[in-house]
Amino acid sequence: MPRKASISDFSLDYEQDLLEGITAVGNIENLLEGPVTGSDALTVNTTATLSNVADYLKEVFDIYQSDAYKENFAWVDHIASVKDKSLELQLEARAVEALNSGDQSIWFAVPEVIDWDLIAGFRYTQNGTTFDDILVKDVLHSLSNELADFQQLKHKRILAISSENEEVLYSWAANRCLYGEIQFNGNQYCITDGSWYKIDQDYSDEINQDYSQTKVTTKVFPEYKKKYSGESEYNEVLAKSSDDYLLMDKKNIMFGGNGSRIELCDVLSNDGTLIHVKRYGGSSVMSHLFNQGLVSMDLIKSEPNFVKKANQTIAQEDQSGRFAISPDRETEVVYGIVTNDSAALPNVPFFSKVAFHHVKRRLKSMGVKVSIGAIHEIE
Repeated sequence: MPRKASISDFSLDYEQDLLEGITAVGNIENLLEGPVTGSDALTVNTTATLSNVADYLKEVFDIYQSDAYKENFAWVDHIASVKDKSLELQLEARAVEALNSGDQSIWFAVPEVIDWDLIAGFRYTQNGTTFDDILVKDVLHSLSNELADFQQLKHKRILAISSENEEVLYSWAANRCLYGEIQFNGNQYCITDGSWYKIDQDYSDEINQDYSQTKVTTKVFPEYKKKYSGESEYNEVLAKSSDDYLLMDKKNIMFGGNGSRIELCDVLSNDGTLIHVKRYGGSSVMSHLFNQGLVSMDLIKSEPNFVKKANQTIAQEDQSGRFAISPDRETEVVYGIVTNDSAALPNVPFFSKVAFHHVKRRLKSMGVKVSIGAIHEIE
């Protein structure tokens, strides 16, 4: 923002945004006056001299240790990056223990959004066995030696293999694919995309409780067979499983500037339900799924031109009018997550739960119901 402004003018989302640094105007006379920039280091203009700079820095450090900020900005403690190297090493050691003991609170997953239709599976060596998923037991078995040091995961590559020519489409360090939550010294930490974060315990409890209370959809999902070529084939199966469903996968709607393409949903139900399907993955994958549902529904509720174009696209697939959408119609957004987990409500990374908390809140404010369903993967 190119001008001095209140923090409220920045439209921060206190549920999701991580505060990495800030520039503000100090108001402590003769100590922190004028522009003050803080991140890993503090930048400030001062009249302190060499003779009194030690006393000055002690006063600044006392402010740093103060809890006064919590009166108005307690939210900054919800999630914080772990930057203490010694703590990071201890967390890595705890992660190694959890992996070796089979602790279900830590696991591997695809760290970014990929096109599953192009993926044959995953390998741990260029010409090794191709696996359908990234499982802890397979990663550990692929290591040259028993897992004893987190550095082994940083040096281990996980390869996503093309279904067309067996070329490597994606390659990640194994630690980037590691997700989960760890309790250490009375504090809650999570790892996502190779980075560690400290989670405020009350905030963690709030997010986990909110997710656990999420409605499980009453829609019946066919099982996902491993022989399917990808999500597209499954969406076709789902759409054909009921006369009340219409396939909308990849039926993009041109809307907005710069040639933006919006996918209404993967499968549309004639009762107004928009179904979005995604194979389980890391935080970015699940967050992408949740936000897809929010974006299309937000446009339905706020943009008449989008509704018009969406209904034109729907009419190209079915002219009965049964599937026409309307901002005034009672509707629901359903997220189907392909998983090998047997639970009715799939476990997802903490940051995905945070994203879903935000999405669910937004959808409910629009009067839209929201639910999740597990799509169980079978041989």
